[in-house]
Formats: sequence, structure tokens, C-alpha cells
Amino acid sequence: MKTACGVFSVPKAEHRAYEVSDSISFSVSADLVTIATTRPDADNCVTCNVICEEFIGSVVTLFLEAEDGTELKSQVQEKELENIDLKPPIPYYMSWPARSAHVLV
Repeated sequence: MKTACGVFSVPKAEHRAYEVSDSISFSVSADLVTIATTRPDADNCVTCNVICEEFIGSVVTLFLEAEDGTELKSQVQEKELENIDLKPPIPYYMSWPARSAHVLV
């Protein structure tokens, strides 16, 4: 599906018919996305930059911005950040499986 941020694979909505060229909105739970420093082989991927981090216990919320200015959020365990070097201005890749997306109608 086409969004302001790019074209992504999403599951079919049960109550709405749409075409690949339709502009839609969808959400993905922040804990179901993956952040990496190299482009993954994933259903969906967005190039972004880390804006800030918020620590709440052992969970870290990463606030990111896509190339078009879209604001994104990811939640990871603090121990997972050991494998990610969060030094700007390195581009990061946020990815998720198509089945994790929820189409908003």
C-alpha cells in the first residue's frame, strides 16, 4: 500500500477493498518492529534517523524520523540496544513483517 512514507505490504482489510495505488494509513505495534544499522531483508523497511530515546525500566522507546518527516516509534529491551550503535547521523532501518500491520479504515 502507498503511504506518505513509502509503499508497504499489509494484510488485507476485512471491511474495505483497496488497490495497491490507494493511499491508506496503518499502524504496527511499537514492540513488533526491528531496528538495524544495515538494511534487512524484510517485508517492509523504512530508512530513518533516531531523534531521541526514552528509558522506562528495561524498555527503551526510540523516537525516529523517516526521510519524508514521518515520525515513528519503536520499543526494544535495553539489552537489544547493545547490538545497535545509536550515534547520529547514521541512517537506521526500521522493519516489520507484513502480518504485523493493522490497516486503519
